[in-house]
Amino acid sequence: PISEVLLDDDCPAAIFPSKPLIILIIIEVIVIILLIAFRRRIRVAIVLLKEGS
Repeated sequence: PISEVLLDDDCPAAIFPSKPLIILIIIEVIVIILLIAFRRRIRVAIVLLKEGS
């Protein structure tokens, strides 16, 4: 599994230059996905509020 590879301390430095960098990239990807998902939900919520009022 990918998670085991990321947690493995014996992995070659050539494949993973620095673990903090990988962690930051993963966090950024998750944040971007969450932002996109919440933008759609917020838009739907605004439309529902306008229709309700």
